[in-house]
Amino acid sequence: MTRTLRRALLLWAMRRLGMKRPIIWLSRPEMGDLVEQFHEYLTIYHVVDEYTAYQGITEELAARVRLQE
Repeated sequence: MTRTLRRALLLWAMRRLGMKRPIIWLSRPEMGDLVEQFHEYLTIYHVVDEYTAYQGITEELAARVRLQE
């Protein structure tokens, strides 16, 4: 549900601003579902932390994060 709402709001904002081929700048691995959703000109994944090193993270979640990255 969050993914659908986030995509709809971004599309609405793009139309309102007249954007046709935006630059998508992502900073969280779980936002990868946005890639190739907006006919983007460029996609940047800005790694701001080592998410797999968080205290208390399970190996299963760490593996999912690595796959997303």
